[in-house]
Amino acid sequence: MQESILEIVEKKLELRFSKIKYGNHLDKCNDYGPMSNFSDLEVLEKTMMSQIDEFGSNVKQFKNSEKSPVFPPTIVKNVALNSQLNLLEVNGPYLMLIPFRTVKESSLC
Repeated sequence: MQESILEIVEKKLELRFSKIKYGNHLDKCNDYGPMSNFSDLEVLEKTMMSQIDEFGSNVKQFKNSEKSPVFPPTIVKNVALNSQLNLLEVNGPYLMLIPFRTVKESSLC
């Protein structure tokens, strides 16, 4: 995300993520349903926690009260380019905000 618009876009994303409904996939009012199983959920939660511990990332989650293997919509800031979250294909409803200043710098992401 270009650094000059990062704050504006982040606020809009937070507003949208706070309105996302999730839970039972058979409920037509929900935007998305649970992950395929609890082990996928554990892998994503573990990877997210390592982001915070190793790289000092800021993680903001938008939770609801549904009890199912659903990972809440998440915004992750201060993501290291060499982190597992960035390098591996980890399934889940999260968005990484990686700021850049120039076009050349953006190609490194």
